[in-house]
Amino acid sequence: MKKYILFFLLFSFLFCMPSVNAVFIYSAKSRTQLQNENLSTGFLPAFRYERNNIELNQNSSVDLILSRDSKIVSVEVISAKALGLGIDDKTLVEKGLKIIRPKRLRSKQNRGVEFSSNKAVFNLKSAKNKPLIIDAIDFKVFKVIVSGKLPGSYVLQATVDGTGITTTKVFTKPDFRIDAVVPSIIDLGVETTLTILGKGLDSFADVFFTESKIEVKETESLDDATLKVTVLADIDIDPGFSDVTISNILTSMSSTLVNGLYVGPRIGQDGMDGANGMDGANGIDGRNGIDGMSICDNSTDTLMIFTNNLSPGNIATSFFDPVLCNLTFGIPVGFNGVNGGNGSDGMSVCSDMNSSLAISTTSLAAGSMATSDFNINACTLVLGVPQGDTGATGATGATGATGATGATGATGQAGINCWDLDGDGVNDSNEDSNGDGSFNALDCQGSEIRTIEEVITNWSTLSNEQNFSTASGDMTRMIKVPYFIHDGIIYGGFWVDKYEASRADSTATSEGTSSTPISKRNIVPFTGINLATAKSNATSAGRQITGLGSCRLTGMREHYGLYLLGRHSKVNGNFGATSTAGWNERGNTRSGEDGRDNASFTCADDPVESGGGSGRCLTGTGYKSWGHLLDSSSTSNVKSGSDAGQGALGSSSDSVKDDGNGSGADTFDGDLQIYDLTGNVREWIDFSITKSGSNYTVDSGYQASGISLPFTTNSKFFSFDDIATGEDISNIDFQGLGIPTMGANSNQTDLNGGANDGKLFTSSTNQQYGTIRGGSWTTDTDSRSPLYLDFSTTPTTSDTQIGFRVVCDLTTP
Repeated sequence: MKKYILFFLLFSFLFCMPSVNAVFIYSAKSRTQLQNENLSTGFLPAFRYERNNIELNQNSSVDLILSRDSKIVSVEVISAKALGLGIDDKTLVEKGLKIIRPKRLRSKQNRGVEFSSNKAVFNLKSAKNKPLIIDAIDFKVFKVIVSGKLPGSYVLQATVDGTGITTTKVFTKPDFRIDAVVPSIIDLGVETTLTILGKGLDSFADVFFTESKIEVKETESLDDATLKVTVLADIDIDPGFSDVTISNILTSMSSTLVNGLYVGPRIGQDGMDGANGMDGANGIDGRNGIDGMSICDNSTDTLMIFTNNLSPGNIATSFFDPVLCNLTFGIPVGFNGVNGGNGSDGMSVCSDMNSSLAISTTSLAAGSMATSDFNINACTLVLGVPQGDTGATGATGATGATGATGATGATGQAGINCWDLDGDGVNDSNEDSNGDGSFNALDCQGSEIRTIEEVITNWSTLSNEQNFSTASGDMTRMIKVPYFIHDGIIYGGFWVDKYEASRADSTATSEGTSSTPISKRNIVPFTGINLATAKSNATSAGRQITGLGSCRLTGMREHYGLYLLGRHSKVNGNFGATSTAGWNERGNTRSGEDGRDNASFTCADDPVESGGGSGRCLTGTGYKSWGHLLDSSSTSNVKSGSDAGQGALGSSSDSVKDDGNGSGADTFDGDLQIYDLTGNVREWIDFSITKSGSNYTVDSGYQASGISLPFTTNSKFFSFDDIATGEDISNIDFQGLGIPTMGANSNQTDLNGGANDGKLFTSSTNQQYGTIRGGSWTTDTDSRSPLYLDFSTTPTTSDTQIGFRVVCDLTTP
């Protein structure tokens, strides 16, 4: 039996880890099917292993085997148990094991830490999740990325398509531990160097043994995971096992490997024969010597170690032959990497995306219906235009006194074209059915929706600026925003007030008393009004405009569409913009100044607000750089020092000012820009939510009605890249509304260093809240763009810092 002690020790070490039941499959890249006789697609979903051991603070994958048609996977930590470290189980569930989501495809690498939590939902159809999926013939493997933050035992649950549920255990190894001692046997009386493998084994680690006659002579830390220890066991130690303990003198942490070291006689050496008995009387026979020890049948043989490759997905194996003294390890080959997907095809209205659409016309008989014939392969569009009806022949004239024949009647009037809606033969403004500013055959096809790039590039021709007369007889100045599409969402299709709303009888020194809101430069803004009154005044009969569609309070998508036009032109380098030069959001955010804080560049003070001098401005006063949309003159935005990226004061757009004093009057009228979307007064938006418990839910009648907001942490900054885009199943209902899905603790800068972010405000009180955007003259440290979003103000609030703006549909239905 003594010969097999070493054999027992070696295999105890090799298989000291807890047994793990697992589902074994071959490589998905080999196009194989499920191979385990206990598993079929009818038992999916299933985690590959019942137990997963991971290192702390490292991202590790947990394989989830799914049927091929699985779509939505929800993964959650449902329970946890501490491993004797004094951490409560609730804290472990919430913070101990994080589930990492992939980065969004359009996010920049320098946008900060990706969101992680103890619960996540993955849409397997989303492009960002494709690199985590390995496909086979009748199943697929989805790699759930987790990171252990606290040591413990966790139960991870996956729910697939709302019905299939499976669980697995995840164990996080402690930061300070012993994994193995090599060699695990030392001889009596022989100085031996041991290698201790584990974690946290720095120069402050001490080593102890339960056998007091083992002397530690020298300790050396090679790295965090390796400790070299020179020891000497007394010659008179009784052979047997000893625990190995390490402790850290700074942190007082300790870890013990039970029976980690065996102390015994020299391996392979026979014991000494007993001495002969004394002459004379028979002496006592000496004790038999201790047999030599070996892991093989023949103690003189040398152990030979071999390895064999196994198919990917198999468990590692070992086979020991004591007769031949061989130990063979089976090592699985790793899975093949996933090939990258093909790029998306280009887009075209025709089968061949390189073809150009050819448009032609053909005449149809009078009285026919107009036709259109589109050939996707030939890339042609043929419009059939009916000819006008021939006029009736005039009646024969009556016989005169002289009996002469009456004159022949005149030829009838020619028929009208399809866009001549009133039949007067003249192109009129009320026949601009698609709202593009022209009256032609395109109006027969309805509204035209262009890409955001087309609208930005052709803004000077597609947009318009005009004074309209309201039903109340007052003048209001508005900017035309044509239809455009971006990220699959249609925006635009309305006229918007060029300036913040004022009362119709407001002046430069008085707010007035009229309830009709109008847009006019250099007057006192309309404030001190709650959300309900702002909505009713914007939709009032007196504010409606003949020839336009309904007029109303600005909505979430309309406000975000305005922001996109300016933001997208900067990001894509329109008008010579670069990463360090171009458009930045500007406006009165610092008591009469913009965020660059220079008292020489201010607007015209509003004498009504707090008696004047506190920071509110008359509408549309200040500098051209405060205009929002496509100011092509703002191409010098570089400034050194702490204000880098905020734009040099005195650049071309800062040299043009309109302070309403008569010099340069009407400077901003006609520049196709919108003023004070950032700062001066905050603006009510037609959108409201209600907080109940931990949910902030959109109210009835609005987009995403009844759905909880995707991000509600108070006082967090968010950028253009943090807006809900529909790439994730949790925020698709909020597309186009400019609502954030994450936030940061401080200002976030864009590519040119400008702090062009927004700030989210929420309240912890359960009640209804209105929506406010844009910031005011006091929000320099909170927001420097129209993204500013306040969900913490009740709808009944009225304040001198809160105003509004009106939009009207392009044309009547």
